[in-house]
Amino acid sequence: MTKPLPMDEQKKSVIWHEWERGTPMANIARVIDKPPATVFSYLQYHGGIRPRHRFRRVQALSLEEREEISRGISHGHSIRFIAGILCRSPSTVSREINKNGGRTRYRAIIADKSAWRRGQRPKPFLLNQTKKGCVCRTRQFTKACSCKLVACYVKSCATISEVNANSGMPKVTDRDQGSK
Repeated sequence: MTKPLPMDEQKKSVIWHEWERGTPMANIARVIDKPPATVFSYLQYHGGIRPRHRFRRVQALSLEEREEISRGISHGHSIRFIAGILCRSPSTVSREINKNGGRTRYRAIIADKSAWRRGQRPKPFLLNQTKKGCVCRTRQFTKACSCKLVACYVKSCATISEVNANSGMPKVTDRDQGSK
């Protein structure tokens, strides 16, 4: 069994156009020749709201500049020399190289894709990024608490412990109990 081809931009555009007109998902699926579950999953992933068109800031490094960095590294040029060619700060070039594998593993295409992925929204939650989280008291992390309140506790709490993988709630250890 072969894997179906991903949707191209034209089909995605048709989905959003028909969805905004109020067309049922089954009819949209017939128009684009995909199963209704695919249309449902696509709309659910985006919350039923058309995603904004993404664009790169003018100040951000372009793919051409990343290619120039890659060529400079392969020729053995210093970071300052590469930065001079690009009319960029040496710290910008240094951060770009270090963020994307260092001098030995830097590749322009991979770095560009990584930059797009890092700029994607929504950003993951702080407690979901790491296995460690802030532990104050379990009752402070109940469903009744607002996100703002939880964020305040995460920033201000000094005791770090593991986060329960199932519920996302902090595990209270014996050590944490004694440090009240």
